Amino acid sequence: MVQLRAKCAALFLASFFLGACSTPAPEPVVIRQPDLLHGKAIFKAQCASCHEQGRKNAPSIKDAEEWDIQTLKAPGVLARHGTLRGTLGAPKISTLSTADEVDVLTYIEGQVNEIDPRY
Repeated sequence: MVQLRAKCAALFLASFFLGACSTPAPEPVVIRQPDLLHGKAIFKAQCASCHEQGRKNAPSIKDAEEWDIQTLKAPGVLARHGTLRGTLGAPKISTLSTADEVDVLTYIEGQVNEIDPRY
């Protein structure tokens, strides 16, 4: 009886470890660098009409003090674009992928830093 229990326990452990070993490894996470040219293209197409000149109370890309870089780094900030700081008539930009959002926000941050490196 003791031998039967020991054999059952050994079979259980063997099947457990074999099952654990046969599980495929997860796909590696690929981190890509932001594409500034793509970000600039998105900015020109979807953002520039208000943000180049500061229309409709939008912060101007030419005025570093109007931008809050920490807000730009918040996840999903462009999806919430229309609700930021009580903006007037700002469109919600929900059609952008996460990669698109990273590209355009990195472009904006670079422009703000170029104007005034303190930001």
